[in-house]
Amino acid sequence: MRISRSTAGTAFVGGAMILTLTALAYPTMLGVQTTSSKPDRVVANTNYGP
Repeated sequence: MRISRSTAGTAFVGGAMILTLTALAYPTMLGVQTTSSKPDRVVANTNYGP
């Protein structure tokens, strides 16, 4: 069975969208998993700025 040109194009665009969303979500999930409350990661407001 042959795949039509429009079906192949749709599959290509869909795959590209999935890869893009994965590339955007992966670093976000890493940041959520490695949250820290150490004092060196806290931004404090001082008289001279954050």
